[in-house]
Amino acid sequence: MTDSMDFDGPTGPQAGIISKIRLENFMNHSNLEIEFGDWVNFITGQNGSGKSAILTALCVAFGCRAKGTQRATALKDFIKTGCSHAVVNLEIKNQGDDAFKADVYGDVIIIERRISETTNSTVLKNHQGRKVASRKEDLRELIEHFNIDVENPCVIMTQDKSREFLHSGNDKDKFKATLLHQVDDLLKSIRNQLVDANELLDELESSIRPVQKELDELEVKIKNMEHVEEISQKVQLLKKQLAWSWVYDVDKQLLKQSEKIDTLKSRIPKCQDRIDRQTRGLGSSLLPFEQTSWGYIEVLWFLPRSVVGVIAGWYVLCVCFSSCEEGSGEGKWQRMALVPVGDAISVG
Repeated sequence: MTDSMDFDGPTGPQAGIISKIRLENFMNHSNLEIEFGDWVNFITGQNGSGKSAILTALCVAFGCRAKGTQRATALKDFIKTGCSHAVVNLEIKNQGDDAFKADVYGDVIIIERRISETTNSTVLKNHQGRKVASRKEDLRELIEHFNIDVENPCVIMTQDKSREFLHSGNDKDKFKATLLHQVDDLLKSIRNQLVDANELLDELESSIRPVQKELDELEVKIKNMEHVEEISQKVQLLKKQLAWSWVYDVDKQLLKQSEKIDTLKSRIPKCQDRIDRQTRGLGSSLLPFEQTSWGYIEVLWFLPRSVVGVIAGWYVLCVCFSSCEEGSGEGKWQRMALVPVGDAISVG
């Protein structure tokens, strides 16, 4: 027989509350199903009716070992006599802010533990009864989330533990019964781990310092290389600008030379005209000399070729000088022509 009482307290759905338990072939229960209230529940019955079996089933469902229940030495001992297996099925509410993986399990988490003669298994199911997880680590994560420690007498106190607790006159024994010393030991262990972690952190920081220094030096070198690259790019740009400045200067000089050439070309007609006038003046000066020098030319036919060449050179020279002097008397031309002829005859 079960009764539930509701007390004034926080309203709304609460996570971690056991709403139902179902036993199959577990200890002296062939098929038992009980729904619990949200707060305090009382289970009453005669001796041997199976009240403690329900509490033991809760411990087994949450992963407690057989010896931890102080009711058996092996899980197979919980199987009802004459049966081959036993099943413990729990339903836990999973609503509100403290819900455990609500997107995976939904509003209800089902814990099902099956026990046989050789094996046992624990399965976590969602609100639809579908299998979600089956590892011990998943069950441990669930228990730690809802802070359900079935081995702590403050959570579940069996008849044997309650008898030991009540009849103990030593305060230390009562303190141990609450398992708070385990919490103290755990805190000490965590403190030692923190000290070791800090020492390890100091060692790692000491080993990192040279690497950090080298990294800083590399960063400085990288910045310098970037600066050098920037300078190199500027040098390349200046070289291009210098080349184009040379092209500009050469183009400017070519333009000036082209202007000079145009100027000289414009003077060509005037120079050509002067040359023509000088040529006509030279022709008129040679005419009297040609008329008075036939007698001398006849003499050249009787002279050797080398002598004729010398005479011809002196003849041309005389013509050039005569064109620059004023007057052209016949006696003057004869004197200038007779001198080389006499020299030539004496040489021949």
